[in-house]
Amino acid sequence: MNKLHLLLDHCSIIGDNFLTQLGIWVTITSLISLVCSPLKYEGYSCLLFIAAIFFSIVVAWSKIFYKKEKISISINNKTCIHVSYGDLFEKNGVIIIPVNDYFDTHVGDGIIAPSTIHGQFITKYFSDNIDLLDKEIDNALLGNVSFTWNLERTSSDLKTKRYPLGTCARIHYNDKVFILIAVTHFNDYNRAELNDSDYPIIIQKLYYYIEQYHEDNSVYVPLIGSGMAGINKSKMQLLNYMIAGAFYADHLCVVKGINVILYSSEAKTLPDVNLNIIKYQFKNYKTGMYND
Repeated sequence: MNKLHLLLDHCSIIGDNFLTQLGIWVTITSLISLVCSPLKYEGYSCLLFIAAIFFSIVVAWSKIFYKKEKISISINNKTCIHVSYGDLFEKNGVIIIPVNDYFDTHVGDGIIAPSTIHGQFITKYFSDNIDLLDKEIDNALLGNVSFTWNLERTSSDLKTKRYPLGTCARIHYNDKVFILIAVTHFNDYNRAELNDSDYPIIIQKLYYYIEQYHEDNSVYVPLIGSGMAGINKSKMQLLNYMIAGAFYADHLCVVKGINVILYSSEAKTLPDVNLNIIKYQFKNYKTGMYND
Protein backbone atom coordinates (compact mmCIF):
# COMPACT_ATOMS: atom_id res chain seq x y z
CA MET A 1 0.00 0.00 0.00
CA ASN A 2 2.86 2.42 0.78
CA LYS A 3 4.39 1.81 -2.66
CA LEU A 4 0.99 2.42 -4.23
CA HIS A 5 0.62 5.73 -2.38
CA LEU A 6 4.12 6.71 -3.49
CA LEU A 7 3.28 5.88 -7.11
CA LEU A 8 0.06 7.89 -6.91
CA ASP A 9 1.98 10.86 -5.48
CA HIS A 10 4.48 10.61 -8.34
CA CYS A 11 1.64 10.58 -10.87
CA SER A 12 -0.12 13.51 -9.18
CA ILE A 13 3.04 15.63 -9.18
CA ILE A 14 3.76 14.85 -12.82
CA GLY A 15 0.14 15.56 -13.78
CA ASP A 16 -0.07 18.87 -11.91
CA ASN A 17 3.24 20.10 -13.27
CA PHE A 18 2.38 18.96 -16.80
CA LEU A 19 -0.84 20.98 -16.78
CA THR A 20 0.96 24.01 -15.31
CA GLN A 21 3.72 23.89 -17.90
CA LEU A 22 1.27 23.24 -20.72
CA GLY A 23 -0.69 26.30 -19.66
CA ILE A 24 2.49 28.38 -19.82
CA TRP A 25 3.38 27.11 -23.29
CA VAL A 26 -0.15 27.61 -24.59
CA THR A 27 0.03 31.20 -23.36
CA ILE A 28 3.34 31.66 -25.18
CA THR A 29 1.97 30.25 -28.43
CA SER A 30 -1.07 32.48 -28.09
CA LEU A 31 1.19 35.52 -27.79
CA ILE A 32 3.12 34.36 -30.85
CA SER A 33 -0.13 34.15 -32.77
CA LEU A 34 -0.83 37.79 -31.96
CA VAL A 35 2.43 39.06 -33.44
CA CYS A 36 2.56 36.72 -36.44
CA SER A 37 0.42 36.87 -39.52
CA PRO A 38 -2.40 34.28 -39.54
CA LEU A 39 -0.84 32.55 -42.55
CA LYS A 40 2.57 32.11 -40.92
CA TYR A 41 1.10 31.05 -37.57
CA GLU A 42 -1.13 28.45 -39.22
CA GLY A 43 1.96 26.84 -40.75
CA TYR A 44 3.75 26.58 -37.40
CA SER A 45 0.83 26.06 -35.01
CA CYS A 46 0.99 22.27 -35.09
CA LEU A 47 4.76 22.32 -34.53
CA LEU A 48 4.41 24.76 -31.63
CA PHE A 49 1.70 22.63 -30.04
CA ILE A 50 3.87 19.49 -30.23
CA ALA A 51 6.82 21.42 -28.77
CA ALA A 52 4.61 22.68 -25.93
CA ILE A 53 3.53 19.15 -25.04
CA PHE A 54 7.11 17.84 -25.27
CA PHE A 55 8.64 20.51 -23.04
CA SER A 56 5.74 20.23 -20.57
CA ILE A 57 6.39 16.49 -20.21
CA VAL A 58 10.15 17.03 -19.77
CA VAL A 59 9.71 19.68 -17.08
CA ALA A 60 6.99 17.74 -15.24
CA TRP A 61 9.06 14.53 -15.28
CA SER A 62 12.15 16.37 -14.00
CA LYS A 63 10.19 17.53 -10.94
CA ILE A 64 10.25 13.93 -9.73
CA PHE A 65 13.67 12.70 -10.78
CA TYR A 66 15.65 15.84 -10.04
CA LYS A 67 15.53 15.53 -6.27
CA LYS A 68 15.60 18.59 -4.10
CA GLU A 69 18.24 18.69 -1.37
CA LYS A 70 16.30 21.06 0.85
CA ILE A 71 12.77 22.32 1.34
CA SER A 72 10.97 24.65 3.73
CA ILE A 73 7.41 24.25 4.93
CA SER A 74 5.51 26.90 6.88
CA ILE A 75 3.74 25.34 9.85
CA ASN A 76 2.10 28.58 10.93
CA ASN A 77 2.86 32.30 10.87
CA LYS A 78 5.68 31.86 13.40
CA THR A 79 7.31 28.53 12.60
CA CYS A 80 8.91 26.91 9.56
CA ILE A 81 10.33 23.43 9.23
CA HIS A 82 13.39 23.18 7.00
CA VAL A 83 14.56 19.78 5.73
CA SER A 84 18.08 19.41 4.36
CA TYR A 85 21.13 17.17 4.26
CA GLY A 86 24.10 17.91 6.50
CA ASP A 87 25.99 17.11 9.70
CA LEU A 88 23.88 17.55 12.83
CA PHE A 89 26.91 18.25 15.02
CA GLU A 90 28.16 21.09 12.84
CA LYS A 91 25.07 23.17 13.54
CA ASN A 92 24.89 26.03 16.04
CA GLY A 93 21.73 26.36 18.05
CA VAL A 94 19.67 23.78 19.90
CA ILE A 95 20.52 20.22 18.85
CA ILE A 96 18.17 17.33 19.60
CA ILE A 97 19.78 14.04 20.67
CA PRO A 98 17.66 10.86 20.83
CA VAL A 99 18.68 8.70 23.82
CA ASN A 100 17.31 5.69 25.70
CA ASP A 101 14.91 5.93 28.62
CA TYR A 102 17.70 5.63 31.22
CA PHE A 103 19.67 8.51 29.70
CA ASP A 104 22.67 6.15 29.71
CA THR A 105 26.18 7.44 29.10
CA HIS A 106 28.00 4.13 28.68
CA VAL A 107 29.07 3.69 25.04
CA GLY A 108 29.61 0.10 23.92
CA ASP A 109 28.95 -3.27 25.55
CA GLY A 110 25.49 -3.36 23.99
CA ILE A 111 24.27 -0.27 25.85
CA ILE A 112 24.89 2.61 23.41
CA ALA A 113 26.17 1.82 19.92
CA PRO A 114 29.04 4.17 18.96
CA SER A 115 27.53 4.72 15.51
CA THR A 116 24.23 6.12 16.82
CA ILE A 117 23.63 9.83 17.32
CA HIS A 118 23.54 9.14 21.06
CA GLY A 119 26.92 7.43 20.88
CA GLN A 120 28.47 10.07 18.61
CA PHE A 121 27.26 12.82 20.91
CA ILE A 122 28.94 11.29 23.96
CA THR A 123 32.15 10.42 22.12
CA LYS A 124 32.45 13.84 20.50
CA TYR A 125 31.84 16.02 23.54
CA PHE A 126 32.16 13.99 26.74
CA SER A 127 34.41 11.00 26.10
CA ASP A 128 36.94 12.31 28.63
CA ASN A 129 34.41 13.63 31.11
CA ILE A 130 31.45 11.29 31.51
CA ASP A 131 30.99 12.43 35.09
CA LEU A 132 30.29 15.97 33.86
CA LEU A 133 27.67 14.68 31.43
CA ASP A 134 26.02 12.58 34.14
CA LYS A 135 25.90 15.62 36.41
CA GLU A 136 24.37 17.79 33.67
CA ILE A 137 21.72 15.16 32.96
CA ASP A 138 20.90 14.68 36.64
CA ASN A 139 20.51 18.43 37.12
CA ALA A 140 18.29 18.70 34.04
CA LEU A 141 16.05 15.89 35.28
CA LEU A 142 15.97 17.15 38.86
CA GLY A 143 12.40 17.42 40.05
CA ASN A 144 11.12 14.99 37.41
CA VAL A 145 9.39 12.43 39.60
CA SER A 146 7.94 10.41 36.74
CA PHE A 147 10.46 7.61 36.80
CA THR A 148 10.65 4.01 37.90
CA TRP A 149 13.54 2.10 39.44
CA ASN A 150 15.21 -0.89 37.82
CA LEU A 151 17.49 -2.25 40.52
CA GLU A 152 18.56 -5.18 38.32
CA ARG A 153 20.93 -2.73 36.62
CA THR A 154 22.77 -1.98 39.84
CA SER A 155 25.01 -5.03 39.45
CA SER A 156 26.12 -3.76 36.02
CA ASP A 157 26.94 -0.30 37.37
CA LEU A 158 24.36 1.24 35.03
CA LYS A 159 21.73 3.88 35.68
CA THR A 160 18.65 2.59 37.45
CA LYS A 161 16.15 5.42 36.90
CA ARG A 162 13.89 4.76 33.94
CA TYR A 163 11.99 7.75 32.56
CA PRO A 164 8.85 7.83 30.38
CA LEU A 165 9.47 8.05 26.66
CA GLY A 166 9.42 11.66 25.50
CA THR A 167 11.13 12.91 28.67
CA CYS A 168 13.60 15.68 27.79
CA ALA A 169 16.75 16.99 29.45
CA ARG A 170 18.38 20.24 28.34
CA ILE A 171 22.14 20.53 28.87
CA HIS A 172 24.78 23.06 27.87
CA TYR A 173 28.26 22.41 26.52
CA ASN A 174 30.39 25.47 25.77
CA ASP A 175 28.32 27.49 23.30
CA LYS A 176 25.99 24.63 22.34
CA VAL A 177 22.62 23.65 23.77
CA PHE A 178 21.49 20.03 23.58
CA ILE A 179 18.07 18.59 24.30
CA LEU A 180 18.25 14.88 25.06
CA ILE A 181 14.97 13.07 24.53
CA ALA A 182 14.13 9.54 25.64
CA VAL A 183 13.13 7.76 22.44
CA THR A 184 13.94 4.08 22.98
CA HIS A 185 13.38 1.62 25.81
CA PHE A 186 15.00 -1.74 26.60
CA ASN A 187 12.91 -4.82 25.90
CA ASP A 188 13.02 -8.18 27.70
CA TYR A 189 16.13 -9.10 25.71
CA ASN A 190 17.94 -5.95 26.85
CA ARG A 191 17.78 -4.44 23.38
CA ALA A 192 16.79 -0.82 22.82
CA GLU A 193 13.71 -0.45 20.66
CA LEU A 194 10.98 1.99 19.69
CA ASN A 195 7.37 0.94 19.22
CA ASP A 196 5.09 2.37 16.54
CA SER A 197 2.45 3.34 19.11
CA ASP A 198 4.96 5.36 21.16
CA TYR A 199 6.20 7.44 18.23
CA PRO A 200 3.38 10.03 18.01
CA ILE A 201 3.57 10.69 21.75
CA ILE A 202 7.34 11.20 21.62
CA ILE A 203 7.12 13.66 18.72
CA GLN A 204 4.39 15.69 20.40
CA LYS A 205 6.34 15.84 23.67
CA LEU A 206 9.43 16.94 21.77
CA TYR A 207 7.64 19.83 20.07
CA TYR A 208 6.12 20.90 23.38
CA TYR A 209 9.55 20.94 25.03
CA ILE A 210 11.13 22.77 22.09
CA GLU A 211 8.40 25.40 22.33
CA GLN A 212 9.20 25.96 26.01
CA TYR A 213 13.00 25.73 26.04
CA HIS A 214 14.53 26.53 22.65
CA GLU A 215 15.82 29.85 24.03
CA ASP A 216 15.05 31.76 20.82
CA ASN A 217 17.55 29.64 18.85
CA SER A 218 17.30 27.63 15.67
CA VAL A 219 16.54 23.98 16.44
CA TYR A 220 18.21 21.03 14.69
CA VAL A 221 16.58 17.60 14.80
CA PRO A 222 17.72 14.29 13.29
CA LEU A 223 15.22 12.00 11.60
CA ILE A 224 13.95 10.46 14.83
CA GLY A 225 13.20 6.74 14.68
CA SER A 226 15.42 5.98 11.67
CA GLY A 227 18.35 4.52 13.64
CA MET A 228 19.25 1.02 14.76
CA ALA A 229 16.33 0.79 17.18
CA GLY A 230 13.88 2.62 14.96
CA ILE A 231 10.30 1.67 14.20
CA ASN A 232 9.26 -0.36 11.20
CA LYS A 233 8.57 2.63 8.97
CA SER A 234 10.39 4.05 5.98
CA LYS A 235 12.41 7.23 6.35
CA MET A 236 9.88 8.94 4.09
CA GLN A 237 7.05 8.00 6.45
CA LEU A 238 9.00 9.19 9.50
CA LEU A 239 9.81 12.52 7.88
CA ASN A 240 6.19 12.89 6.82
CA TYR A 241 4.99 12.33 10.36
CA MET A 242 7.55 14.68 11.94
CA ILE A 243 6.28 17.49 9.73
CA ALA A 244 2.61 16.59 10.17
CA GLY A 245 3.14 16.39 13.93
CA ALA A 246 4.30 20.00 13.94
CA PHE A 247 1.01 21.09 12.35
CA TYR A 248 -0.87 19.52 15.24
CA ALA A 249 1.41 20.87 17.99
CA ASP A 250 -0.50 23.54 19.90
CA HIS A 251 0.86 27.08 19.59
CA LEU A 252 4.21 25.95 18.18
CA CYS A 253 6.42 29.03 17.97
CA VAL A 254 10.05 28.68 16.94
CA VAL A 255 10.77 31.90 15.07
CA LYS A 256 14.23 30.86 13.85
CA GLY A 257 12.93 27.56 12.57
CA ILE A 258 13.07 23.81 13.17
CA ASN A 259 15.59 22.06 10.96
CA VAL A 260 15.31 18.35 10.23
CA ILE A 261 18.81 17.20 9.27
CA LEU A 262 19.35 14.15 7.06
CA TYR A 263 22.92 12.92 6.83
CA SER A 264 24.77 14.16 3.73
CA SER A 265 26.20 10.70 3.05
CA GLU A 266 22.65 9.39 2.67
CA ALA A 267 21.58 11.92 0.04
CA LYS A 268 22.06 9.47 -2.82
CA THR A 269 21.39 6.28 -0.91
CA LEU A 270 17.89 6.96 0.40
CA PRO A 271 15.57 6.24 -2.53
CA ASP A 272 12.59 6.33 -0.19
CA VAL A 273 13.24 9.98 0.74
CA ASN A 274 11.99 12.34 -1.94
CA LEU A 275 11.67 15.93 -0.79
CA ASN A 276 9.71 16.80 -3.94
CA ILE A 277 6.91 14.54 -2.76
CA ILE A 278 7.09 15.83 0.82
CA LYS A 279 6.72 19.37 -0.47
CA TYR A 280 3.84 18.38 -2.73
CA GLN A 281 1.99 16.56 0.05
CA PHE A 282 2.13 19.50 2.42
CA LYS A 283 1.36 21.99 -0.31
CA ASN A 284 -1.95 20.20 -0.71
CA TYR A 285 -2.26 19.71 3.03
CA LYS A 286 -2.11 23.40 3.78
CA THR A 287 -2.10 25.43 0.58
CA GLY A 288 -0.04 28.57 0.64
CA MET A 289 1.81 27.72 3.85
CA TYR A 290 5.16 26.68 2.44
CA ASN A 291 8.15 28.28 0.69
CA ASP A 292 11.16 27.05 -1.26
